[in-house]
Amino acid sequence: MDRKEWQPFVCSRMDGPYWKRFKALKVPLYPFTLRKLSPLTFFALYRFLKNKKPDLIHTHGKGPGLYGRVIARLLNIPSIHTFHGFHFDDIPPLKRKLHLFVENFLSRITNWHIFVGETEKERSHILSHMNRNQYSVIPNGVDAAAIEAIRIDRAEVMRREGLKHYLYGTLLGTVSRLSPEKGIHILIEGFALAVKKNADLRLIIIGGSLDEHKNYEAKLVERINELQLESKIAMVGAREDGLSYMKCLDYYISPSLSEGLPLSLLEAFSARVPVLASAIPGNEEVMGSPACGTLFLPNSPEALAQTILATCKKNHPEIEKLNAQAFSRVSTVYSAHSMAEATFKLYQNLAVHNPQ
Repeated sequence: MDRKEWQPFVCSRMDGPYWKRFKALKVPLYPFTLRKLSPLTFFALYRFLKNKKPDLIHTHGKGPGLYGRVIARLLNIPSIHTFHGFHFDDIPPLKRKLHLFVENFLSRITNWHIFVGETEKERSHILSHMNRNQYSVIPNGVDAAAIEAIRIDRAEVMRREGLKHYLYGTLLGTVSRLSPEKGIHILIEGFALAVKKNADLRLIIIGGSLDEHKNYEAKLVERINELQLESKIAMVGAREDGLSYMKCLDYYISPSLSEGLPLSLLEAFSARVPVLASAIPGNEEVMGSPACGTLFLPNSPEALAQTILATCKKNHPEIEKLNAQAFSRVSTVYSAHSMAEATFKLYQNLAVHNPQ
């Protein structure tokens, strides 16, 4: 993106690794808490965007997608919205109907939609009012070579967390937001079954929870204590250097019950960490066919435990073959360069040819 021609700015909550990355790139940042609905936030953002007069608004997520797309229509600015998962199945029926009603309305006033994978595109048929001629599939992407090149000292990382004893076992792990659809409760139950048959297993969970899921996080901690696995399961919270922790793992596990196109699997592939993932559409799409990792029955601690135990028995050549397939796939199908190039072309088209 030519910064002489384009002047991007970001409105977001003032935290997390992306805020620091944008700051390092000298992208102007404006703090707005957009996950929670508030008339005050809406009018503040409306006044801000009216003053800034952007040529294009690109939104991500439910809250920002609501604020941004409505304001874009009011100000006659073309808008793009990227979907990052249709998590409608795990919410109560009445709330689900309300969500779908709002999303159908928003789809009618959005100029263009981006799906991060074919699975997302198929699931979008639940939005009956969406214009099927106004979307693109632009898969999530990563810089596989850059991730592979990261060098870490596993012993130092574990010592820093007070987990020196984790150096002497098989280290499993996940990098995930702590919310029900991510299936972390399934991971804990499955690990508890597996560790009964293989006492050398250790599990590290990297990630934190949003305010609305603090109770879920607390229940996870409570369950670990009930199972008396505090010495074998570590919940280290959110980490900006999550990739460093990922590269410490012997196996990466995604127990998700719902995914769009999981970035964490792409990162694990790039780090050459063998992947075990629940057989849900988003994970299956990333894994490819034949799968360059191991799939297990979702929402089943028993199936996960069996998969962990069986995978730990695989010989080194088998693991290396899967890792090579995974790295080749992420490098060719899910590159950050391709993702950015396709998105930028869309920006150029919509900003110059505003269909409104």
